[in-house]
This record gives sequence, C-alpha cells and structure tokens, in this order.
Amino acid sequence: MDGSLRAFVDQYLREIGAEVREADGILTVVFPPGRKRRFGGERRFTFDPPKSAPGIEVLEPGSPLLKLMFVDAKQWGGLAAAPSANLPLGSVVFTFQFTTFSSLKKRTKFVTATLPPEATRPALADGIAEISGPDGSAETPFPKEAERLQNLLPMVMPAIEDAARDFGRDAVAESTAEFTKSLGRVNEYFEGLRQQTFSEEARIRKRLGEIQSKLYFAEDGLRQLKLEKERDRLTQDLYHLKQRRTQAEDKLSTDQTDHVERQRRRHEPKLHVRLVAATIVAPASKAPPPPPEPEPETPPAPPA
Repeated sequence: MDGSLRAFVDQYLREIGAEVREADGILTVVFPPGRKRRFGGERRFTFDPPKSAPGIEVLEPGSPLLKLMFVDAKQWGGLAAAPSANLPLGSVVFTFQFTTFSSLKKRTKFVTATLPPEATRPALADGIAEISGPDGSAETPFPKEAERLQNLLPMVMPAIEDAARDFGRDAVAESTAEFTKSLGRVNEYFEGLRQQTFSEEARIRKRLGEIQSKLYFAEDGLRQLKLEKERDRLTQDLYHLKQRRTQAEDKLSTDQTDHVERQRRRHEPKLHVRLVAATIVAPASKAPPPPPEPEPETPPAPPA
C-alpha cells in the first residue's frame, strides 16, 4: 500500500470530522451530517485487497470511494475565513459557478449565496463577493468553522438549485428547438423509406386493375392466358412484397426509435453547478496598520 495514500485518507477524515474505527485492517467511517448526502451515513473499507468482502470496499487508486474523497477535498479546498466590512461576524458566503450546455452554446456565470447568522434562507447575488483580510488574503478556517460551513451547505442548496434551473431555461429552450428540427428530419427520412415500398405496391395494384379490365374484354384465348399468367405472377409479387414490408416496418420502427434517442441525447441540455469557495466572516487576525504620521515641516532658514 502506498503510504502517501493512507496519509491523505487519514488527514482527510480527520479534517472533515469523521468518526473512524479500525479493527483488523477494516476501517468503519461514519461521515458527518454535511457529507451524508454524498457518502452515505457509514462506509467500510480497507487498504488490503485480500480483506475485501461484500460491504467492504478496497481503497486504492481508481476506486469510486477514493475518487469521491479526492473530489470532496478539492471542492472544500476553497474554504476560508476572512473579515468583512459589510457583513456581520458569523455570516457565511458560498460562491457557485453555473455552467449550461445547449445545442448551440455554452453559458457560465458566478452566483454568491450569503447566509447571515440565524438566517434560514440565503440571499443570492450574481458575481463573486470580495471578502478578504486587510492585506487582501484569507485564512484557513478552524475545524469547527469548517464543519459549520459544511453543515450549512444543505441549507443553501435548495435556493441555489432554483437559481440554477432559472439560469438553464435558455439552454433548455434552445436544445428543445434544435431537437424538434432534428426530429422532423429523422421522421422525413424514414417516411421516405416507407413511401418507396408503398409506391411499389401501388404500381402492382394499378397493373392488376389494368389486367382485370383487359381480361373482361379479351376475346383471344392466347391473349387471355398471357394476362392471367401475368396476373398470377403479380399477385404473388404483391403477397411477398407485403411480407417484406411487414418485416421491414419492424426494422424501420426500431431504427427510427434508435435515431430519435441518439438525437435526444445529442440535444439534451446540461447544467453543472460547482461550489467554488465558501467563506465564513471572522474577526480580523490583525488590525490594518495605522497611516504614517506626517513629518513636521522644517521652518525656513532666516535670511542672512
């Protein structure tokens, strides 16, 4: 086992405040409330592949659980604590990035969700809030502050999801219009294929009608025999053509459904919501330096 992998997992679990129990190389982890939505309540895993069993995952490069940990660690690398002149202490500011993909274009924007102390619903604003210390920097939050940031995220998400859906309406409208155009082209193509078979059947039926009319007035026995043979042959051709059309119709219907599904996936709008940063308003660690005092003016020298 790679020691750096175990060190990362141990530090990650310690930072998020997870409850860890280890016995015989099997780790049982109870994730904090802010992460149960992603990880579930409890996960059991091991770094030793021979000890894997149903319900016990092997944590190794490429494993799904480790990928989730990497994504979560990267996401929460944007945690910070900083003072603000406009927000009360204890306020929490989440910054999200919305990205939509339609059939025509990509759109993106940033949204800030501010949650003052004791508030139950965030205030949303477009753009990125400027929160930093007196020197333009932000500090890493203490574990309790980081845990509070994580636990407050579920309170913010319903409003963010509503805003994201509003932002995605243009992408949905564009993709729906383009899908409708593509659907029309697909239906027109397959209707043309079906029409070819119908045209051939119509030609045979027309000829059979002509033969029947000629047989009615035929006086020459040889001529009548030739017409009857042609009638019998065309009747057989029509019968086989109907059979082929029935079989072809099943295949055409399947192919048409596949084409429609491919077009649906191609024109399906996509919406990505990414948490960029989370900041808690904390007291300044140091006051800004006072402005320098002006130097006393030197009186002019008396005239000689």
